[in-house]
Amino acid sequence: MKMKLFASAFILLSSPSFCTAALAKSVYLDLAVAGEDQRSRMDAGVEAIDSAFEHSSVRILEDENKVKKRGQFSISAFNASNLPANFGTENITIAFGDGAPIAVVSYERLLKEEKNRQMWAAIATGLSAVSNSMSASQAGYSSGSASYHGSTYGRSGTYNSYGTASYSGYNGAAAYAAQASARAENDAMFDRLASTNAANLQALKANLRTTTIDPDTGFGGLVTFELSPEARKLKNPVAVRIIVEFAGDKHEIIGKLIRR
Repeated sequence: MKMKLFASAFILLSSPSFCTAALAKSVYLDLAVAGEDQRSRMDAGVEAIDSAFEHSSVRILEDENKVKKRGQFSISAFNASNLPANFGTENITIAFGDGAPIAVVSYERLLKEEKNRQMWAAIATGLSAVSNSMSASQAGYSSGSASYHGSTYGRSGTYNSYGTASYSGYNGAAAYAAQASARAENDAMFDRLASTNAANLQALKANLRTTTIDPDTGFGGLVTFELSPEARKLKNPVAVRIIVEFAGDKHEIIGKLIRR
């Protein structure tokens, strides 16, 4: 009996469907300390790497979300020089260990994509509203046909009659109710669209945008990067380098894309 149970368990563990589920891991960005000028810190369970030089310091915080087509990390910079300096995505370069570039997605591109999404969402919502209104405009009207058969008695005898008749009518109360329902549904659709658009635009503001940082002050935001189709198919850990050039300093933070 024990041998049979063991054999059954072995077959289960060796089946393709089980192995696929077990290997279905997600890709994450893991950062690491690269030298004496860097320190690792924890922020609410998430690792951050601090890099400090004479004129500036930078902190990059890992993102808890998995990397799909795109990934993100948080970055902040402190200006320790005596001159103002601009800081934005143009200061950041990301590449694989072999030097192949990883695209950094600017706020302007993200905003353009969101505007395009909003345009198509508005078109789809408008078409749905038109469809609802057209359906409601036909409510209250009824039509059809009916068969009839009857007999009439008179002095000359009995007369049989039969045939088909058409009918039509209009129910004002039903029409009003349907139109009111359509208006309410359309208003709800447009309200949801407006709320989604506002929330998405607000969320975009967290992304890093070019800002002048005065001496002894800091600024930061989210950085979005995009992987190529080939990079998304990675099976083994792949080294990455994040280079931040700011206030005359060059910070290099190392890490890897890993499945876990």
